[in-house]
Amino acid sequence: MPAHPDGLTKREVQVLNIVADGKTSQEIAEY
Repeated sequence: MPAHPDGLTKREVQVLNIVADGKTSQEIAEY
């Protein structure tokens, strides 16, 4: 996956990576 796919912010990419790691919504909120 490119570092910053077109149309996504840094934060959106970060959240997608966290979700891909299997983190919960609460864990994502803590980042």
